[in-house]
Amino acid sequence: MTNNADVNTLLGQGKVAFQKEKYEQAYKLVEQASEIEPDNQDVLYQLALCNKSLGNLNEAVVCMEKVDNPPGDMFTFWSTIAHSFKSNSEYHKSINSFKRALLCDPDDVNRDMINSYIDNLVLKAKYPPHKN
Repeated sequence: MTNNADVNTLLGQGKVAFQKEKYEQAYKLVEQASEIEPDNQDVLYQLALCNKSLGNLNEAVVCMEKVDNPPGDMFTFWSTIAHSFKSNSEYHKSINSFKRALLCDPDDVNRDMINSYIDNLVLKAKYPPHKN
C-alpha cells in the first residue's frame, strides 16, 4: 500500500470505530494516520474529535486550530469544548472556546445564550466585563 492508501485505510477504520463510540481505538487508528501524514486536514479533524471524546481538551483544540476548513458542525464542537473547560474550572479557556462557538453560529441563533455563559464566566475568571 502507498502512504496515501495507508492513511485512507487507517482514517476510515478510525471513523468506523468513532461511530461505534470506541474512542480509544479510533484515536489509536487516527493517530497512526497522523504519523504518516501529520498535516492531513481530515486526519487532524478526526483527531480533534477523538481527543474531545476522550476528554483531552487541550489536544482537541490544538488539532482543530490546524484545520483550515472543518467539515463538521463547528458550533457544536466549540460549545462542547467550552462546556468541558467550564466543568474543569478552566474559565479562560472556556471563554475563548465560547467566543469561537459564537463565530461558528452564522445565524446568531445561540448568541444570547453564549453571551450569558461568557458573562458568567467573566465573573468567575475575574475578567473585565464582556462587551457585545
